[in-house]
Amino acid sequence: MSRLTQEMCRTGWYYRIIQEGSIRAGDEIVLVERPHPLWTVARVQHYLYIEKENMGMMKQLADLKSLGMEIRNIFENRLQRKFENQEQRLLGDNVMALDTWTDYRFVQKEKETPTVTSFVFEALDLRDSPQKVQPGTHVRLKLGGRLIRAYSVLEGNQNRFTLGVALNPQTSRGGSLYLHRALKEGDTITISEFSATFPLATEADRHVLIAGGIGITGLLASARELQQECQRYHLHYIIRSAKEVAFKSLLDELSPNVTIYTKEKDRLFDVSKVLQNTDRNAHIYCCSGERLMNAVRNTAKKFGFPERNVHSESFQASTTGDPFTAELAESKKKVEVLGEESLLNALRSAGFDLPSTCEAGNCGTCRVGVRKGRIEHRGTGLLENEKTLRC
Repeated sequence: MSRLTQEMCRTGWYYRIIQEGSIRAGDEIVLVERPHPLWTVARVQHYLYIEKENMGMMKQLADLKSLGMEIRNIFENRLQRKFENQEQRLLGDNVMALDTWTDYRFVQKEKETPTVTSFVFEALDLRDSPQKVQPGTHVRLKLGGRLIRAYSVLEGNQNRFTLGVALNPQTSRGGSLYLHRALKEGDTITISEFSATFPLATEADRHVLIAGGIGITGLLASARELQQECQRYHLHYIIRSAKEVAFKSLLDELSPNVTIYTKEKDRLFDVSKVLQNTDRNAHIYCCSGERLMNAVRNTAKKFGFPERNVHSESFQASTTGDPFTAELAESKKKVEVLGEESLLNALRSAGFDLPSTCEAGNCGTCRVGVRKGRIEHRGTGLLENEKTLRC
């Protein structure tokens, strides 16, 4: 019903009959009371589903006693930056985190390797008590139009921080291309709040960090935190050649708890050798492409590490698989998903306007409830009972 009123701009479905009677042609209709003339049903829905970041309007609607508690709570949660079930009528139990966006100035970049560049951003309005980068922190960048991409934060705080971004001319998508080739020093860019979606396990007494290529960006903040806290850890960094070592100054701070592996014969990474002598109570974190990720997970399982002790974040997601039909719980529509596409892309092709960010199965922006069926999710950041992402 909510979806119909939005698409057709007809709100009569919400009208209630207080006293039954009959209406004839020629009868006069009199408006008895309209306590909130500015707040039509259509206007409330506009801020409920479309303009969802207007905090001034959210405050007015949260205080509007005539609204039901369910709707008022949604607006209140937005003000408190909590969570809401904002697309339930479309696809079921889809929980989305609400972002607060801030303008930053791009102030510096440095070529780390032939393909990796670090980017430094500084807030236009500095905060008195800025939050520092936590292990596993990422931010989302608005890069023009509807393009939004998530990147891991290397160091800094909410006033000034550094990102590391790789550019592969053959495979990089719009976000990396824009940052490397279009963004100029002094440009203003809109960035989300910090979000730590790949944190360290606080109960672990030893940590094994495994980074493949640009996956180092997802683990550097964790390694620096462990170093500062004098925790037991080791960072294993796998690259193709010595010239691809990125963020050397940050890695030097972590010595001797870093080992760098290349394709040279005496520098190859052997995941079995690393894990076989590791305490089974240790926690393992892997940020890489799919092949290394699978090797780490399978080897950890072979050596008896509990699944909950193995944490992973992929920088590349495979979307190939068997074709299937997705039935949408509320709308009852059926969408055919081809073997080479994700559910997210299939839904967009079918006309649904859906949010996403990383499109690799990590950030949770496109999370949706699954009521029935076997899930084939190629992202690597979730346990089996958590795999409910469209991408």
